Amino acid sequence: MVNDVVAAIEGQNPNVGLPPQIEEIWYLNQIKLSMGYQSGQIPGTSITDPVRKIESLNRINNLLRGKSNFSTEEFEAIMQKFEKRLEDPGFLENVHFFRLWESEFEVMFYILLWDPSSTAKAMLYVHNYGWNLNGNFMRIPDEDVWCAMSRFEHMNIDARKKASNIVKIMQTLDVKKAVSLGGGENPERFYGLGEFLEKMEKLSIFDTGNTSSLGELYPHLSQRSKVEYFKDSLFSAPKYCQDQDFVWMTGVWPYLPEEAQVGALLGSAQMLKPNGSFVFDTVIKNASMLRVVVTQGWPTGGNGNKQMEIAENIESAVSQVWATIAMANAKLKTDHLYLDICDISPVFSGSQPTSVQFRLKKRAI
Repeated sequence: MVNDVVAAIEGQNPNVGLPPQIEEIWYLNQIKLSMGYQSGQIPGTSITDPVRKIESLNRINNLLRGKSNFSTEEFEAIMQKFEKRLEDPGFLENVHFFRLWESEFEVMFYILLWDPSSTAKAMLYVHNYGWNLNGNFMRIPDEDVWCAMSRFEHMNIDARKKASNIVKIMQTLDVKKAVSLGGGENPERFYGLGEFLEKMEKLSIFDTGNTSSLGELYPHLSQRSKVEYFKDSLFSAPKYCQDQDFVWMTGVWPYLPEEAQVGALLGSAQMLKPNGSFVFDTVIKNASMLRVVVTQGWPTGGNGNKQMEIAENIESAVSQVWATIAMANAKLKTDHLYLDICDISPVFSGSQPTSVQFRLKKRAI
């Protein structure tokens, strides 16, 4: 059955995605190959598929030499990473289907993804924006293979929906002062936040990673003048920000240990005005998510600490969040305050849930 699916995939046009019945098996096949290789049960591609591995490496090599201006040292380090990753048969399948060597944006995505300090920049690609191999930032052209993949890649769709939802909530609430915790490259700017900033008083962004300058994030002075970027921990935010209408944290909660999750809730309560909102999200276990983690090397741990928390389903995600909120409220009640879930929004890509967005309100007892 798997061989039939692989044969069908070879003839697919990535621009139209995969039929659902093939897509699920395709994810699971890559996961099985990668987990088998990583556990030592399946040999590497140098033994099982040397021709395709060498062809893929040569094509990536040619693309880098033709498009990039990396130093010899950088070039060799990048090629060594690809050589090592392509030993994984699951990753080789992924590279071959998406014709990695045809897209400098795909290659640059992996270069950034495998550098722990550049995760925020790598995650910008799922919104179809990124840097080419010469370091020029742009919207990735629709005809690029990256965009073909991104149209049906569940985790990319999930990220775009969550960013868009954040902006819609802010617009609906007519937010004037807001804080983004672990805001990275602030991808919400591609979904209307930039224009909405002109109606706001201030947006404060906290992130310790390797991110673009404020001038690059918001080239227009009318927008940039409303933003303050703090290269500081999200837990330091209450020292700088008070009386906020809105606080959000996207893609961070699953990496925080329970004590830090409680700390994030308490910090948001410190920053928010009464009835102010705090939005964050959890991750739901599914084949697409497991594939990008196991096969592609998406990050699973925060700074080498806690492994990403993955809920089995929507119900278990909600249950875990309620329990954590209860712990935070037990401490907040001494200050006559509590946090209350006012909206639970599962995010779907096709028929599968990929995450859940929660909106909490700060209430007074």
